[in-house]
This record gives sequence, C-alpha cells and structure tokens, in this order.
Amino acid sequence: MRTKFYGIFDTVPKIEKTAGIKNDFDFLINEKRYEFKFNATSVFKLPQHVQHRTNNTNIIPQSYAEYYYDNFLFEVCKDLNIKKLDKDTYLDNVHKHKCENIPFFNNLKKI
Repeated sequence: MRTKFYGIFDTVPKIEKTAGIKNDFDFLINEKRYEFKFNATSVFKLPQHVQHRTNNTNIIPQSYAEYYYDNFLFEVCKDLNIKKLDKDTYLDNVHKHKCENIPFFNNLKKI
C-alpha cells in the first residue's frame, strides 16, 4: 500500500498526521488536507479532499452547515414530516457528536 501511495507523488510526500476529534481531516499531505474513511481497503478508493462540515469560506461565502440549512434542509424536513429547527440552534448543534436533548436531531438519527 505504501508503494502505491508514494507512486502518486513525484517525490516522497511530506505527511503530517492530524486525526482526532479537534481536526476535520486525518492527514496533511504536501500541505493539502485529506481524510480517509473507515475500512478503506485502498488509498485510491476513498480519499476525501474537502470535509463539507467545515467552514469552507474560501470555497463558498458561508459555512456548509449554513448553506445547507438555507437551501436544502426544508426539503429534508418536508420529506420526513418533521418541523425545521431554528437556524441558531441548528448551527450551534449540527457538528456536535451528542445532541440528545434536541428532538430534531434525535428524529434524524432514527432514520
């Protein structure tokens, strides 16, 4: 796997492990962020270059969570027949691992 991985670069890449709950990517490889999904059997199958839950203001003028709330969440709520959460509460909690006291997120987890 290492040989195949290094084979995609012109020189030996500079790799820094950054994984953990405080980071939204697993590695910095030549100064680019990469996240590898669990149980990937090949470097070539599941690398992820952009984590949309992050604040990608260099890509879009607002966080992805805010963009999704403004443009698409109403469709999800309509399809699931659940009431849309107010924006501030949604944005304050959407990235948390546990939102057990908020029925909106509990309903989404049941699906």
